[in-house]
Amino acid sequence: MINRGFILAILAIANMRVSGQFLPDLQAKTPEEYDAYLDVLDGPLPGKGVLFEKIYPKSALLLPVYELMAREWRSQGDAERATEYTRKALSISPDYVPMLTELADLLANRGSNLEEA
Repeated sequence: MINRGFILAILAIANMRVSGQFLPDLQAKTPEEYDAYLDVLDGPLPGKGVLFEKIYPKSALLLPVYELMAREWRSQGDAERATEYTRKALSISPDYVPMLTELADLLANRGSNLEEA
């Protein structure tokens, strides 16, 4: 026999908004833009990421670039810049769970904005 609470939970999950699960279209518009993105991946990340952002400020590939930048700055111990790039990524895709998690962790570890974290 199936538990009534279980059925209600399944129905609640089925009715949840799922739009946050989808990312924006992550496609380069030109071969040059894609080549520049591959250049970012080759590094060094901070310099090439900033250059990509300047040349392609409307690029659909900014989300993964910002994600890489946030993680790179964090690995270098610069939580302030990591937070900045995490917020930039979330400005593109506010429900992107990896960056929401990253931001919460950064804020909690810095001891600032614990309510926001």
